[in-house]
Amino acid sequence: MYAFQSISALGDPEAGMKQPTIGFSLQPYIAYDQFGPAPLFTMPAATYQPELDGANNQPVPADVATAFANATGSSGSGSNAPPSGSGNFTLPDGAIVTVVTASAEWYIGLPNQPLYDLRRETDTINVFAYPTPAFSPRNYYLDSRSYASDEKYYLRQVALDDNSNTFDYTPGQSWGAFSNTTLDAIVVHPNGYVIGVNYEYHKMLILQLPSNAVDDADAPVALPLSGKGLREDLLKGPIALTITPDGRILVLEQDNARVQAFDTIANPVQCFAGPLAFTLDAGFKTDLNSGNLSNAFQQAYQQNVQPSLLLASACLRPLPMT
Repeated sequence: MYAFQSISALGDPEAGMKQPTIGFSLQPYIAYDQFGPAPLFTMPAATYQPELDGANNQPVPADVATAFANATGSSGSGSNAPPSGSGNFTLPDGAIVTVVTASAEWYIGLPNQPLYDLRRETDTINVFAYPTPAFSPRNYYLDSRSYASDEKYYLRQVALDDNSNTFDYTPGQSWGAFSNTTLDAIVVHPNGYVIGVNYEYHKMLILQLPSNAVDDADAPVALPLSGKGLREDLLKGPIALTITPDGRILVLEQDNARVQAFDTIANPVQCFAGPLAFTLDAGFKTDLNSGNLSNAFQQAYQQNVQPSLLLASACLRPLPMT
């Protein structure tokens, strides 16, 4: 029997405690968003940090207010967040800045009524609705109970802020499915994907998350990508993966004895020191995006790859370019 449980990595581990109440005959998986709650939008720290530090208990500087009014992003989950999908962050008259920690955190809102929590992260300032949620909503487990009947693992949400000490095992609603293959690891990507790898068939499977949970019958299915091979963009024996802070997907290949980096459509991307295998002129981008495999592109490709790597067997999709 397989089971899983959860604790928080924050100051109060018990806050994220969830205990199992059932077991699984097939191995399930659990994957949490390692980057935490997504901000409403971001601002460059070099531009706005000095002004925010100097405006404690004073009106919001004009250019900061303009940055809010012009910002586009996701709606937040705080009690004072804009309505879902509005993307309107115009500040009310009388809004002030409150310095929580100089150069690190600020509140913006009416006196004694914060509306936004601004937190610096290296070179950016992340803007959250106040109060900032402690946990990301992008936490999931892969339900294996249905695999024996329809060969699908359904992705179900783990709510860490629902005041429950157990997982919700209710079937019927999910955030997607992985079909016809078992997985060896999964991760949550902050851009709205859940990504898995399969060792046996040398596959990376990418699921783009819907905006809301859907009925299991309507669940989007993860797209199987890559395949067995040694060259860039192919895999051999993937057994683990993780996400870098800038969004690259790092896949550990046991049989190729390497770590390879990908984007969210399974294109290989440069990640480590050293030259690329080859580059193509950016002028080919228009043809490729339109699905046109021009003679010029074929010639450029064939000049850079081994003769055994036939273009006819390649998957036509956007490629990294200079």
